[in-house]
Amino acid sequence: MPESFDVVIVGGAFSGAATGLLLKRRSPALRVLIIEKTVAFDRKVGESTTEVSSCFLTRVLGLANYLGHHQLGKQGLRMWFARTSEEPFDECAEIGARFNSRLPGFQVDRSTLDEHLLGLAVAEGCELWRPAEVVNLERGSAGANVLEVLSYG
Repeated sequence: MPESFDVVIVGGAFSGAATGLLLKRRSPALRVLIIEKTVAFDRKVGESTTEVSSCFLTRVLGLANYLGHHQLGKQGLRMWFARTSEEPFDECAEIGARFNSRLPGFQVDRSTLDEHLLGLAVAEGCELWRPAEVVNLERGSAGANVLEVLSYG
C-alpha cells in the first residue's frame, strides 16, 4: 500500500533539511518525508556564510552553538600564508579583520553542516529515505500527487 505524506522534500542537503526542520517546528503533526539520493554528502571547498545566511543559521535555525564548535568562525576576510608547503596550518601567518563584525560569519564544511541539519530534521520527526530517488511524478489536484520512489536502503 502506498504511503501518504503531507509534504515530500526531494533533496536532503541544506535547503531540503532546513525546510523539513522548519515545517516540523511550525506544525509538528505534519507528515514530512525527505528523499535524499546520496548515502553521504560530498565535501565542498571554500564555502562561507554572509551576514544574511549567518543570521538564518544562528537565529532562525538555532545553530549558533553547533557552528561555534564544529565550523570555523571568521570575521570578514581571513587569509593564511605558509612559509613552506609542509608548514602545518596552525603555524601559518594569518591576516584578517581588525574588529569583529556584529554578526559572526563562518567558513563551513558543507558535508558536516548538511549531515547535522538533516539529522536535526529527522530528530524533529521528518522521515528520511536514503539513498533513494524519485523516478516518476504524477501531478494531481491538491493532495493527490503521486511520487514513485526507488529506495536503495
